[in-house]
Amino acid sequence: MQGMKNYSIRRNAEYQVVESDCLKYHVHCCQAATGCSWSLRVALRQNFGYWKVQMVGRAHTNLICNVILLVIQSNPSVSIPILQGSVRQNYHFKSSYRKVWIAKKKEIAHIYGDWEESYNKGVPCLLC
Repeated sequence: MQGMKNYSIRRNAEYQVVESDCLKYHVHCCQAATGCSWSLRVALRQNFGYWKVQMVGRAHTNLICNVILLVIQSNPSVSIPILQGSVRQNYHFKSSYRKVWIAKKKEIAHIYGDWEESYNKGVPCLLC
């Protein structure tokens, strides 16, 4: 379980223990009540003699998307540090630059469409 503690420190992920005994360990995000689907389950495979680790959900990116959607709709060129501050203000955890950047990229694609899709629509017209 030391590995889980190290993971939470490195990733700045706060979690709650759902189930814990000598054969299994299950945690989920502290923000689960507000829609975060991240959880981690570690179970000892007795027949094989190793621990199986299963992670469900992406670490906070969907939660971050919910927070930054309105900000991006009003100003698509908003900087990542400002979006990080918005996430911290709403959910009281510090999200990494990378997670916020990925969430911003997802939301811009959701609002305005994917650039590859737009490119594929535009190029055939130019070749005519």
